[in-house]
Amino acid sequence: MPSIEAIILRAQATSDTQAAIAATWVWDEKTSAEWVADLTAIDTKKIVVSDLEGAQLLARADFQNTITTLHDRTVEGLGMARVKWRKDAAKKAILSNLSASGGGRETVEREAQAWESVWQSFDETWQPSATNNIADFRILIASTTTLEKAYGNAHTVWRKGVEELQAEAEALWDDCVAWYEAATTLFKEGTAIGDLLRSTIPTSPQSPEPTALEIASATPGAGGSVTVGYVPGGGAHATSGFLQWRIVGVDADFAHDVPTIPAGQTVVTGGTAGQVVEFRTFLANSAGTVLSAVQSATLV
Repeated sequence: MPSIEAIILRAQATSDTQAAIAATWVWDEKTSAEWVADLTAIDTKKIVVSDLEGAQLLARADFQNTITTLHDRTVEGLGMARVKWRKDAAKKAILSNLSASGGGRETVEREAQAWESVWQSFDETWQPSATNNIADFRILIASTTTLEKAYGNAHTVWRKGVEELQAEAEALWDDCVAWYEAATTLFKEGTAIGDLLRSTIPTSPQSPEPTALEIASATPGAGGSVTVGYVPGGGAHATSGFLQWRIVGVDADFAHDVPTIPAGQTVVTGGTAGQVVEFRTFLANSAGTVLSAVQSATLV
């Protein structure tokens, strides 16, 4: 099935041609007004789906940023606690069994919950820093579940919209094909109308390949996270896009990925301080795929 853009292009040409030859022939299955109505409906649906995609990307960013913040505060809290209670053998032993390695949502949440439990038992009034207290830390832990659910719901609504848009586009394409078959049967090649419709209806238009979404910056943060910024204007015509990365010396290929957020995004790579991580974007549509140049960052 052609891209949405290709379907709209053909439908518009079909609508215009039917209007142009209306004095001679009108297809009995769809009037010119109905072609216009269908085109308006699919344009409206495209806007709705684009808005839904934006909403789910923002929900994903909120969720990822919360996980990153939770990990950062776990690293800070555990590190400061080891300094504070370094002379208390019992507490030092307990702290030695905790970890803040990160590497994924479940790991980050599990490590945060373990640290919160120990923090409470040691001294819940103590603060590792002015912005890191146990009450806010508990809220942060709880909010990860809420934000993950919000992202899941937004993603589901967006996917439903995409499927509805695709169904409308497929039905419109089928009408275009049927109209063309009927028209070329009635109006032979070599006749004025026959040559007109054969020259103006794009029967197999192709979408252009997507343009690359180049990485402008890759800034390392705490806990193996990296904030990636993109060159504005990239990624045109793409229907799907992923930020991919690999840890040099660990991953044989770009084994990790998340959907791209053109406004910029922060990812937890799973690596540790000193390791080099390479990033690239992978974009695709029905016409092909394109990779960006590789950008690297050294984790801190």
